[in-house]
Amino acid sequence: MGFEFPELHKRTWANLIGRLCQLVGAIVVCAYYGRILNRAMKEDVYSDSKWVYAVTVGAISGLTAFAYIVWGLLLEFRAIALLFAWDAVIVILWLVCSGIFGKMYLGENAEMDQGIQDMKIAAGFDLANMLLWIISASYCGWIIFVADRKLLSEGRAKPRPKEERAGGLEEQQL
Repeated sequence: MGFEFPELHKRTWANLIGRLCQLVGAIVVCAYYGRILNRAMKEDVYSDSKWVYAVTVGAISGLTAFAYIVWGLLLEFRAIALLFAWDAVIVILWLVCSGIFGKMYLGENAEMDQGIQDMKIAAGFDLANMLLWIISASYCGWIIFVADRKLLSEGRAKPRPKEERAGGLEEQQL
């Protein structure tokens, strides 16, 4: 009796691809803002809390996306979709990060200043990450509150019989 991966459905593939994009986006954000923090540390200068916040949000998002990828390979998609509330929390974190750096850099003119150009790119990745997490939170919420209930009410998916849910207690008691 060996370990087997569950059959991967379209939902699961979409989830894995989306989570992989979230992971890559988080790594890019950590790299951009981490360079600034590394430079400040080498120059023995105070690290601004905005950059620390951005790296923290990137790290939390990256770890979450990685965990969802692993769980997506091991569990049904619906089990992961139940965690959509955590996706919503991460959306709020990215919203704040996008607001901070978008206001600081997206309107700036980056004439011949590579540092400003890099921060504009990082702010763009903040926005992209926020959008990816909004999509995943919305999709998972839709799965939980609309799609699965619709499937059950239309009869295409049937709930398990009571004796199966109880683990066959009736048979054990006989």
